[in-house]
This record gives sequence, C-alpha cells and structure tokens, in this order.
Amino acid sequence: MPRIPEDELERLKREVPLERLCGRYGIGLKAHGKDLIGHCPFHEDRTPSFVVSVDKNLWNCLGACGCGGDVIELVRKREKVSFRRACEILREMLGAAPAAVTYRTRVGSEHPILVDPARETRTRNSWRSSPAFTTRASSIIRRRWPTCRVADAFTRRR
Repeated sequence: MPRIPEDELERLKREVPLERLCGRYGIGLKAHGKDLIGHCPFHEDRTPSFVVSVDKNLWNCLGACGCGGDVIELVRKREKVSFRRACEILREMLGAAPAAVTYRTRVGSEHPILVDPARETRTRNSWRSSPAFTTRASSIIRRRWPTCRVADAFTRRR
C-alpha cells in the first residue's frame, strides 16, 4: 500500500474538528477556560480528565491512561483500527473519496490501478505453480480416489 501523503494527513488533522468527533463518539464536553473537558472514554473516572484543545485540535487525558493525540489517534484508539483505516474513516466524515492508487508510466502519465498486479498474479499462480503443492495434491488425490482424473490436472504442465 502506498503511503498517505503528508499534506493529506495535515488536511485531515486541520479540517476534522475534534469536538465534532467527540460528539460522534458520545464524549460529552464542557467549556473549561479556552479548552473543553469531559470524561475519558478509555478508562473509568469520576472527574472529567479528557481535555480537548480547540485551538490546536489536540486531546489529552490527564487521568489514569494518560494518552493523547490528534483526530487520527482518537479514531484509532476508539474504533481499534489501523492508522490507514482511521484516515479512511476521517475522509468519509469529510465526504472525500479515498485517493486512488496510481501507476506512473515511463512516459510520465499516471493511470489508476484497479487491481494490484503483484497481488493478483501471486494469488492466481501461487498454489498451481508450486511443485511441492502439485506433487502432494496429485498423490493425495490418487491415493483417495485411484480412478479419478483430477489428479492428472495437477501433474500436467501449463
């Protein structure tokens, strides 16, 4: 998978408001000076310890877990997903489609990749072209069904 460009990450961190994301996850926030404060969703606490800095669009827990971060980290921890999936969730929130993977030709033109050629070839040919598999498969088939012609398909060269 290609890396997510830095400008895309910065755009997600900048354009997704953290207080809206907290509202989506059911984290109640109240004004506390210039910041917002609420109960941390990652541990049980009686007093509010989850601090959201509206200016910086960052959050921090001052309680037991002590974790913090940006909008991407909040989605990762709350939904228990990978970094890439968290970015996709935030893109969907913004209404932006995920960027298509492109292939740059020698001429310099870019084309979208609909199917990853390396993965498709690997899956299609891995089991059929493996000599160890074909020998083992044909021997198992011949032993279990001696009159079956399927075993010939595994020993035949393609």
